[in-house]
Amino acid sequence: MTISISKEVLAKLKSINLADFISSQYHVAFTSSNIFEYSCRCPHPDHDDKKPSFSIWYNKNNQTWNWCCHSCHCGKKNTDTKDKNYGTDIIAFIRWMSDNSLSNHIYTFVEAALIAAKYAGIEIENTVTKAANDLLSFKQKMAKGLHYALNFYPKAKEYLYNRGLSDKDIDIWEIGFTGERIVFPLFDRQNQVVSYSARIFKESSNEAKYINGHNSQIFNKSYYLYGINKVDTSLDYLIITEGAMDVILAYKYGLKNTVATLGTAFKETHLETIKKMFPNINQLIFIFDADEAGRKALTSAAEKAREAGFLVNYVELPESEDLCDFANSNKEQTPELIFSMIIPYFYKEFEQEIKEFDRFTINFQNKLINKTIDLSKYIVNQREKQLIYSFLRNKFNVVLSSKEHINSA
Repeated sequence: MTISISKEVLAKLKSINLADFISSQYHVAFTSSNIFEYSCRCPHPDHDDKKPSFSIWYNKNNQTWNWCCHSCHCGKKNTDTKDKNYGTDIIAFIRWMSDNSLSNHIYTFVEAALIAAKYAGIEIENTVTKAANDLLSFKQKMAKGLHYALNFYPKAKEYLYNRGLSDKDIDIWEIGFTGERIVFPLFDRQNQVVSYSARIFKESSNEAKYINGHNSQIFNKSYYLYGINKVDTSLDYLIITEGAMDVILAYKYGLKNTVATLGTAFKETHLETIKKMFPNINQLIFIFDADEAGRKALTSAAEKAREAGFLVNYVELPESEDLCDFANSNKEQTPELIFSMIIPYFYKEFEQEIKEFDRFTINFQNKLINKTIDLSKYIVNQREKQLIYSFLRNKFNVVLSSKEHINSA
């Protein structure tokens, strides 16, 4: 199913009176201290709340209703990483309530939005057509057939084994085979097959290494990210890499929230997809191949992401390795190692200064200050600005007033 939720509709959903919604849907009685704030015992099924720990309030600045539980630390006041933080609006509340020990299914963002919209009588555009439905049905059947066909091509399976995959991995990603190519089904957020990416597995072949499906009613390569069906929305970061095998091996060894552009340059359209599907994600971590092409791709992608307001980090892999190789080499240690290798993208802005560092030279300090002011003019993400000020203070002993420079931006 393809659902379109515009920014205008999303704003309407977030302005729904949470006190009224929760009272009517979950039979909760609130007490109020003033017209904008309400409290009650936490309504979450897994929280045996002994006192009114749950709060709702109206945010006048952005005209939205917000919530949190001060005791079990969900919602805005989440301080424990073991608890999932879905956010603070009505959509986040519905998803949070569905995530309990008795639930068989946690609502997706779209499912929760549809529930809120139905309650408020807000219409959300359903862009599914009969042709699109038929195409989706055909893709699912085709994926199952190609996945089954792989069993009859031992050389193709051997190729996948040699790349580090097990039968379990092959089944999870429903990898198939046709002709001379390994077939990777491309799943949407609802885990439906919308297209394919096919890789030649005989390295000596003169044919194109990869062939991707054509754009259609249900698929647009410029907006697509492989692995999007496995993204955990309780996390605030997304790792961007290059290929399907990178994603599969990262997932195999526990590196969460890894997606790939499948050989396409990272574009503004990919950023649109991330913002629309994962509004809680504010940090992008780029892990591209350790070669010249990968370094150029990083610069282009990182600048676009930074302009869009994301905190941008990157990882430099060992020379001539990709994420697939790295995961195969390090197995279960992959997540820990990758996160220890993360570098803030703004470090690249100060590479020359690090080389010629002299903290006692006034001209050097002035140069750093002027450079930081220039950077602040186009860095949108406030967290990145604060990190730069901290970096300058700790690395160069240059103290700047973050408030002044934010105001000068």
